[in-house]
Amino acid sequence: MHISSGNRVEKQGMRHRSLFILAVALALGAGAFALSGSMTSKPEERANTGTRSVPVTAAEANAQDVPIVLRGLGTVTAFNSVALTSRVEGHVTQITFKEGQYTGDLLIQLDPRPYQAAVNRAKANLLRDEATLANAKIDLARYTELLKDNYTPEPQVATQQTTVSQDEAASQGAEAAISKSTSGICRLATRSGVASKCLPVRVTFF
Repeated sequence: MHISSGNRVEKQGMRHRSLFILAVALALGAGAFALSGSMTSKPEERANTGTRSVPVTAAEANAQDVPIVLRGLGTVTAFNSVALTSRVEGHVTQITFKEGQYTGDLLIQLDPRPYQAAVNRAKANLLRDEATLANAKIDLARYTELLKDNYTPEPQVATQQTTVSQDEAASQGAEAAISKSTSGICRLATRSGVASKCLPVRVTFF
């Protein structure tokens, strides 16, 4: 009786192990089948999404102007440009144009006061030299008359003639200074010879 009960227990244990192994095998098979189904369904979905149709419409061809718009950052420069510089130095007192403005007349005006003062000074020097020259000519005439009667030495007459020549040269120098100062006043205004478009003013400090 003891031996028969041991055989029964052993048979029941083998039966339980067989059922457990069968259950594990079924679970693994079900998992593998589900995984293979999910992997095969994704390419089909991708294939279906890649074959969408694009709508195409037809229209009549017409010839017309098409606007061209260029957007970007940069600097626009003129194809041809001329730099205007003053022939005299001075302080700028007036700028009569703005950037991008078309002009053909006065552009820049310099301060005329220093040049006007130089003209006045040259005129004063001319008056002084002319007065000195006139006095020297009077002395020369008097010495020449005295020389005829031998009342004055000849070297004094020659010296006075030299003085008159020097005063004449001084007068001519004063006249040249007036002309130079007057021409400087005429150059204080910078003008444009032709109608053109003005660019920004560039100031150079010396």
